[in-house]
Amino acid sequence: MTSRGLSSPALALAISVATLAASPGVTHAQDAIPEHQVDLGIDGMITGVGAVGSVLAMLIPVDTTRSWDHELFGALDERVKQHVSASAAKLADGLLLTTLAMPAALLVGGALDDGTRDRFLIYAESISANLLVNSVAKYLVQRPRPYSYNTDPSVEAMQQGEGKDAFLSFYSAHAAIGFGGAVTGAYIFGAGTSDANVRALVWGVELAAAAATANLRVRAGRPFYSAVILGSLVGAGIGFLVPALHADEGAVYAPSGREYAAMAAGIVVGAVGSQLLPLHDDVLIRIGDAPTPVSVSLQPIPLPEGGGLAAVGTF
Repeated sequence: MTSRGLSSPALALAISVATLAASPGVTHAQDAIPEHQVDLGIDGMITGVGAVGSVLAMLIPVDTTRSWDHELFGALDERVKQHVSASAAKLADGLLLTTLAMPAALLVGGALDDGTRDRFLIYAESISANLLVNSVAKYLVQRPRPYSYNTDPSVEAMQQGEGKDAFLSFYSAHAAIGFGGAVTGAYIFGAGTSDANVRALVWGVELAAAAATANLRVRAGRPFYSAVILGSLVGAGIGFLVPALHADEGAVYAPSGREYAAMAAGIVVGAVGSQLLPLHDDVLIRIGDAPTPVSVSLQPIPLPEGGGLAAVGTF
């Protein structure tokens, strides 16, 4: 596969998402974060059960001979069967890590205390719940990935290397985890600051990264549009519900109209921007039992008034 440098638009998005947490304005806006109703024993158990359950779901047998006669979104889904791009898949992996890393930095809120611990537990519980629901759905539905219908010899060789994962495309884990983490992180952050501009910025940037991640997975030929849309909705729903259930009675956070506008703008920018990236069709074939090499990583970068993370990779 040809090696390509990470395109500047994608790198700019990755850096903007990761380094937002290092902005003094964002950190200082979290001076007084309200406490949440958290029970370390119960919430810790729920988080653990979700993580273990998502692993146990992998024990469900997968039929690697089945195919679907029709797709949920008809012609729109059918078009995705022509997509296959290892470059887009690896870029999506890097953006997903970045999308999940920023809330982790935001939730620190400038101090390591019991409130920080509670926020991280809620965040972990949300991710765990999304993982569990998604894993069970994938292994029960067993929907073939779009590239599994491609008869190109190199794509067929790639599919053989992927094994049962080639039949686990519904619904999209990247979309669910990305939107779930983005919504939970932005929700907890937004509930703890009165700065409307910062809240809108966090919502917009987080959802832009989540939308870009989801769309890049479609460009990679991994899930269909229907799987990405459902994954985004389920992920965002769980991402909102988990922190809302932990809010003090009568104190459920309600985003403002400006924040909803920022959410919509972020989704549009992320989806359109990722669609315009000059990524080409390419295939990465697994040889024997050797793991597929991953060249996307998060690296620290210095800033004048702090630090941040950059998603770096080669394609």
